[in-house]
Amino acid sequence: MCRVVQSGRRHCEQLFYDLQNANGWKPVIFNPDSALERGDTLLLFYSCGTTLPLWSLRYLDFDKPIRVPSRPMRELSPDIEGEWINFYDKDDILAYPLRGVHPAYADAVREDIEVHVGNWITGWNPFSHSGYFASDRVVGRMAEGLAKAWRQTNRLA
Repeated sequence: MCRVVQSGRRHCEQLFYDLQNANGWKPVIFNPDSALERGDTLLLFYSCGTTLPLWSLRYLDFDKPIRVPSRPMRELSPDIEGEWINFYDKDDILAYPLRGVHPAYADAVREDIEVHVGNWITGWNPFSHSGYFASDRVVGRMAEGLAKAWRQTNRLA
């Protein structure tokens, strides 16, 4: 599974966090036999314009990022590389690098990539927040990750 999320990524990350770190409460899973629904197939995670570093200020110890790839995916296919890549634009007041949040995030997030998104009207201000998916650099990097995962899955790499 590949998750591509923008801005509200914290909610998606929270879902995978809850699936991976059950402490009495778990999200509702409608089909417990579905590895996809359990989050077991998580291999790629791309966040764009994440607010997670702001969210982390609520906690004294924010040291448990999600595992990408998920533990079941890593056990099933140890030769397939997963990745968590975070894209942010310095002009986007909602977007921040993740690797500096905590050493655990430095290990979990492969790369924080600073990009310039938006056009001449939005690229220099907070309106850049809506431009990630129009960026060739962002979409191209995600496509590279998907292609690499496909090649590794089909033993073409």
